[in-house]
Amino acid sequence: MPQTYFVMFETSPEPGSAIDSRIDGALAHVWVLESDPTSAMIKASYKVRQAGWKIDKVETQPVAVDRDDFKNKDLGLKSFDECQQDGLSLVFVGYTDAEELHTDEPQPVPVVSEINLHEWLSDQKKIKDGGKCLFYDVTESCCEVIDAHSIQRGQALSSIDVDGYVYSPSLSFGDIKKSKGKASFARTHINSFSTFRGLCMFHDNLVFQAIDNAPLKPTDEQAFLYAYRSILKQLSAKNFVVESLRNQLSRFSGSTATRAFMENSLKGNGMGQQYLEREKSHFDESHRRGNFSDIRYVFFRSKIAPTVVFSGGFFPDWGFNGEPIQDLGDFTGDRSSMTFSFAPTEDSWGFLFAWHRSSDEVCRYFISTLQQSIREGQNLGNLLFQLVVKGCENTAFSPTWIEALNDDQKSELIEAMTYGSDLLKAPDGSYLTGGLEAPPDWEFTGVEDNLKRKNSA
Repeated sequence: MPQTYFVMFETSPEPGSAIDSRIDGALAHVWVLESDPTSAMIKASYKVRQAGWKIDKVETQPVAVDRDDFKNKDLGLKSFDECQQDGLSLVFVGYTDAEELHTDEPQPVPVVSEINLHEWLSDQKKIKDGGKCLFYDVTESCCEVIDAHSIQRGQALSSIDVDGYVYSPSLSFGDIKKSKGKASFARTHINSFSTFRGLCMFHDNLVFQAIDNAPLKPTDEQAFLYAYRSILKQLSAKNFVVESLRNQLSRFSGSTATRAFMENSLKGNGMGQQYLEREKSHFDESHRRGNFSDIRYVFFRSKIAPTVVFSGGFFPDWGFNGEPIQDLGDFTGDRSSMTFSFAPTEDSWGFLFAWHRSSDEVCRYFISTLQQSIREGQNLGNLLFQLVVKGCENTAFSPTWIEALNDDQKSELIEAMTYGSDLLKAPDGSYLTGGLEAPPDWEFTGVEDNLKRKNSA
């Protein structure tokens, strides 16, 4: 759970910033609500630089504090309390030879908006309304890009909705701002949830009828199609992010700190886009040849009615036991990708891991860490639920289940959801090792796989 960290920097005005040129420097005092000192340092230093200050020296490394540490210190106590409400509080104590600037009273630091909200929203709508069919075989029938569902509405979403609505992680700029950077829930109609503009009507119907019109058995073809659709959804979303960042950077005039942050984000997302395009090419070729035996899968079967549905994918970085799997910070090599999906069955549902044989070595190793964690006494349902909550935005929760949670349970769930959405949070190798309790329906009665199959060239 988050705790309050205090950090102090020696700073000087960034050249070209809006800070009064008569100010020589300042001590920046920062209170940050975070789960670990590394993330606290990342967030504190970014906010200081965003305000127009250059960090010359770290005076105090992040140290955990509580309210008693600021007794009889009015400004410190006020800042600590503001941090509890807003997630961060920032105070600069400046020094200058200009006597007219000397004051014993704290002066507010102006907060400059770096995003034109109207421009940003218009840009997002324009990109979202665009899209293109990502299927490899473009024909004359490929003429109408639709809002394709990455999660089946009939077999999946309708199994947990209440009056046609579900709860999902909110991706709204307004909601993120309102929740001070934390994740939050949005009430979403199942007609619009999980859609992406990456397929035309013809190919969506043609390619995925084996999973849209039948429960999972599973077969190789069905597992392949669940993974294939997930890859297309991820690539469509990544294309959206990359285009949006490029547009924002082309007209950005804010702080150097935020520009650097956006440029690094564009670089990382651009590399992710390339990796997903490469992954899609593997699936394209297998589908073109009708070679569904190129899929590898592990399927956990449940016979209890579901409360959460999801479809996602990721590049495994850490195992369920905290072991490193692949270095996502190394852009010089390739990456292996894995998908996971909610899959309706004849008698209830199941959790499906699936990947292309080109990613077999890494994905098998990732699955082996799950096996090891279970042997060591970890609960399978909790481990899988933690992966979904921390690693998948494309998740829908039953309103009945969410509304029955107490405040502590909701806070724990939101904190876990925030892990994957907070871009200023340090990577945590233990993020899948346990701690989050799954809903009661995450009990599995059996497991099936096709991992005895050997790879062939």
